[in-house]
Amino acid sequence: MSSEPNRLAQFLYGLVPFAITVAVLLVLVVIGGRAVQGYEMRQEAKALEQRVEQMRKQYRQSTNELDYYRSDEYIEKVAREELGLTKPGEVSVALVLPEERRPSSLMPTPTPTPMVAPAGTPIPVWQKWLAVFVDKH
Repeated sequence: MSSEPNRLAQFLYGLVPFAITVAVLLVLVVIGGRAVQGYEMRQEAKALEQRVEQMRKQYRQSTNELDYYRSDEYIEKVAREELGLTKPGEVSVALVLPEERRPSSLMPTPTPTPMVAPAGTPIPVWQKWLAVFVDKH
């Protein structure tokens, strides 16, 4: 009977290193998972910080544009260039070129030549549709 407790003691002494090894591996897996999760979170935080900085820059640019569009300088520019207005006391001058020196603003309209297919050749559908919209009847 004394051999049975010795065998049990030997079994338990053999089981202790195995249990310690399993516990250490389990702790390493948990710590490794947390480390990976922390790394991913730091990368995501870095990306979000870059996005925030990009949005701040865009906001500053938009604010500067808005300030310019509200400025007297811009209002005067639009009034002069697009509306043809002048300040009181200023004289507006319009230059008119002689007829022969004026650039032609109307270009002659090209007329399409009708597409004629040889006899017996079917006309593609796209050419039929093109003829509907382009040909003058």
